[in-house]
Amino acid sequence: MIPILLDDSKALTSLVSDKTNGVGRLSECTSCIVTEALNGAYTTELKYPMTANHFKDIHIGGLIKMTVNETDVPQIFRIDDESKEMNGMVTYSLNHISYDLSKTSVLPFSATGCTAACNGLISNMATATPFTMSTDIVNASSVFKNAKPQSMRALIGGQEGSMLDTFGGELKWDNLRV
Repeated sequence: MIPILLDDSKALTSLVSDKTNGVGRLSECTSCIVTEALNGAYTTELKYPMTANHFKDIHIGGLIKMTVNETDVPQIFRIDDESKEMNGMVTYSLNHISYDLSKTSVLPFSATGCTAACNGLISNMATATPFTMSTDIVNASSVFKNAKPQSMRALIGGQEGSMLDTFGGELKWDNLRV
């Protein structure tokens, strides 16, 4: 599928189910490489000619939807960085929309069991979020504790005492669903 530049003034929840061409398809994209590491990075590198359609509409913070593999629904990525022009081409670095959770704080709480911890992460966010979280891990005895306000994404994984550290498992990012 050709990457689609989305209208980032619209709500994320509406963009997930949007079946339109958004602002436009980036059909002149010369390269689009998605990297997804198990419980790790979920990024894209996209190369786009400066003379192409919609080049002037692409900006840091903008959103692009694309197919990442044969089984998942198209995923939304946010443009994080851009290179300087080189031979008429600009390279963009994108992060999966779940990286927005890095900017969302979770207030202190504790919970017993994986399901309760998932619910606690969402209900103790400092600000409202369109993200949801669920688990198929049955652990109902391990205690998850967040002692101070911290980033939601860090609490999910990547630090000592995170959800992954406490309960194990594999993360599945699906647009606004964790």
